[in-house]
Amino acid sequence: MADYKSKVKAVADIAKNRLYLTLSGNIDAKALNVLYTDVRFCVADLQPGFIVIDDTSDCNLMYLSGLPIYKKIMDYLVVNKVGEIIRVVAVAQDKSDKNSP
Repeated sequence: MADYKSKVKAVADIAKNRLYLTLSGNIDAKALNVLYTDVRFCVADLQPGFIVIDDTSDCNLMYLSGLPIYKKIMDYLVVNKVGEIIRVVAVAQDKSDKNSP
């Protein structure tokens, strides 16, 4: 059985001027509020034009109640002059492909 416990993390790499976001499991509003707080602390250490690597490749689902908070995080990044946002997502496997694991 898969582990769907929510895990969120924000890490700033000041030398590379990057913010790494990691979301995995089932993401609810409570987890996103934690992430929002972490993002605000991290962004304070970065310079305008910073790059965001947003890894949701292990994210199973995001509850609808969390979408306004996710939007608030993205709006916060824009206000603080984010450069590029790179999203890492899982690749859906075609079940009809016999070579798929």
